[in-house]
Amino acid sequence: DVGGTSPVLSGSGLNVGTLSIGERCEVRFRVLIDDDVPDGTVLENFFTIAADALPPLLIGPASTIVQAAELGQPQKTVTVMGGGAPTVGATLSYRISIPNVGARAAPGVSVLDVVPPELQNVTVVSIPAGASNSSAGNTVDVRGITVGAGSSAEVLFTATIRSGLAAGTPISNQGTISQPSLTAPLPTDDPATAAAQDATVVRVASGVSLVGSSKSATDLSGGVL
Repeated sequence: DVGGTSPVLSGSGLNVGTLSIGERCEVRFRVLIDDDVPDGTVLENFFTIAADALPPLLIGPASTIVQAAELGQPQKTVTVMGGGAPTVGATLSYRISIPNVGARAAPGVSVLDVVPPELQNVTVVSIPAGASNSSAGNTVDVRGITVGAGSSAEVLFTATIRSGLAAGTPISNQGTISQPSLTAPLPTDDPATAAAQDATVVRVASGVSLVGSSKSATDLSGGVL
């Protein structure tokens, strides 16, 4: 293989040259299945062997059944970095977890998350090995994730709560997970609620603390209380 092509491949086929008596030739190649091939499609491959002074010999088929990825419900959680309340200026840490409940790897998984305008300084902290990060601005865009069989993959990012937001302001965020065999993107779910496939919501807390307040009295006439 040279740059994705074979130096012995031509329009008339693959020429492996002359084989000596008792010599064996093995040819291996890889192909990529198109994204729009339906689940359950049977792919059959035939090939013909031809040699001088011999009739062509048809070999095959080599059959492959296209199988969809078995991704479970992706979840999205949020915490305040360093602990404490989600006040203005606090940094939130989001974790998106993508489970693979199947018995084979799920390649080509993508995460897309448009972070709401109440947040700024969006930073992708961690992505799975081999994935690519195309995130920009308030959009988290991670592609090329492979989720191993029976395991899960995670994407972590942080964002800061903008100034000027009133206490009680809800910050709602939900991402989507895509994979070529899925008929539609999977929305993330907040595991902290009973609702299915709901957005992860955090409410801005007041930055005022009344803990530890005290009260004193003074006799203005100079007496002792």
